[in-house]
Amino acid sequence: MRADTAAGVGRDDGGVDMSAHTARRGIHGRRLLRSRRVRAGVALALLLTAGACGETDKQTSGSSALDTTRAEKVAELAAGMEPQGGPGETVKVIVRDNVFDPEVLVIKPGTTVQWVNEGRNSHNIYPALEGDFAPVKTGDFGPGDVASITFDDPAEIFYYCTIHGTLDKNKLPKGQKGLIVVSETPVDAAATDESSSVDGGDDEAAATINVPDDYPTIQAAVDAAEPGALILIAPGTYHEAVVVTTPELVIRGLDRNEVVLDGEFELDVVTTDVVDA
Repeated sequence: MRADTAAGVGRDDGGVDMSAHTARRGIHGRRLLRSRRVRAGVALALLLTAGACGETDKQTSGSSALDTTRAEKVAELAAGMEPQGGPGETVKVIVRDNVFDPEVLVIKPGTTVQWVNEGRNSHNIYPALEGDFAPVKTGDFGPGDVASITFDDPAEIFYYCTIHGTLDKNKLPKGQKGLIVVSETPVDAAATDESSSVDGGDDEAAATINVPDDYPTIQAAVDAAEPGALILIAPGTYHEAVVVTTPELVIRGLDRNEVVLDGEFELDVVTTDVVDA
């Protein structure tokens, strides 16, 4: 696979992904964040992980134990789709804030996928399994930037934006995510209805939760979330204190300037009580 970006390859200034910054500081035990106004979006992105904290730009390698689950997910998302493109051809994916469009691509070997960032925020493009392709890093993919990768070999590749997405325990992405299947033929719908929901209950519980569409407050969303869930907060000012006790939650605002937690000098706007596993 060959990769390039409009701004160059391999630079990551680390200035956008605040979840990585928060994780590096180590959120374990009880921590208080006192502030009258806390801007969210990228500025408030808390990655709360029991047992280990680390960069969100890093993934662990996959194992064969996950192959069946991943294959079933591919069949569920891409079954019957005709491959497009071919050697020397380009297929575009439009990147808007928190979405890749289209989310699922089936392409022929030799096709170049071109991502165009039409959103207002910086993003990145990382494979769910390390090594599937060279990632497009945050510093190289701001508003208006273009990134291209040519996929020469048959493959089934899940990917995501580490700023606006996360991985579940099966290394499947949630939030801002995508799937690329490189194949000469349509994807076979091999998974049955019964088998296509391996750990389905857990995946459902750990789905993306939107505030205020799904829950009116951040605290209500946090209380309802299972470990591994992604909580996305719509623009607005939230007058509340948030207590987080569930591990492995990702809490992100959809706009760095318009999502505000206002404690009015009276509330501990973010309190975490996450202990090591």
